[in-house]
Amino acid sequence: MGSLEGKVVVVTGAGRGIGRAVALDAAREGARIVVNDYGVSMDGEQPTSEVADGVVAEIKELGGEAVANASSVAEMAGGASIVQSAVDHFGRVDGVVCAAGILRERMLFNMAEEEWDPVIATHLKGTFTVFRAASAVMRKQKSGSLVGVTSGAFAASVAQANYSAAKGGIVSSPAARQPVCTNTASPPIASPPPPRVACPGRCPSASKWASPRTSRH
Repeated sequence: MGSLEGKVVVVTGAGRGIGRAVALDAAREGARIVVNDYGVSMDGEQPTSEVADGVVAEIKELGGEAVANASSVAEMAGGASIVQSAVDHFGRVDGVVCAAGILRERMLFNMAEEEWDPVIATHLKGTFTVFRAASAVMRKQKSGSLVGVTSGAFAASVAQANYSAAKGGIVSSPAARQPVCTNTASPPIASPPPPRVACPGRCPSASKWASPRTSRH
């Protein structure tokens, strides 16, 4: 029996990367999973629900239970829809991990509003919309955990003012009151980011990219 046996966990951005890894690990520990992913590319374009469906299939192959949701976290209705998927299919929500995110890289003096707004909407507002809906359910249950995903980049990152601002906002977002527990995780980067993320010729060693985990209750 896994440590999450019988729990219901919602993971946003679960079609790829960190979100996918969290969803699969939680499923291996016995949790039933809502796999949310709007299915966009790294820059937030070309939405498709196929990536969420693919992770659901992987979880079922492991013998777990999962359902896909392709709503956008950037909208209040989308956040509510994601949480409602958990309630409708599994009857409750025990945990939420908000890993959805996109990148629109540009030096600050060249960054347009159209490059700033979607990143803030996906990372920062996207955490709020899901936390808002889930915390209401968790208060009635008298239990639950909310986990936001930040990055060491919130301290400033070249050509990523939008991303840094969003991740800093997640660190600073208010903690939920008991009995709901709120945490912020800052996953370390095991290898240097690809050239399109870091400026060529300036990529530091992996250890310099790693950031500590922060948490609050």
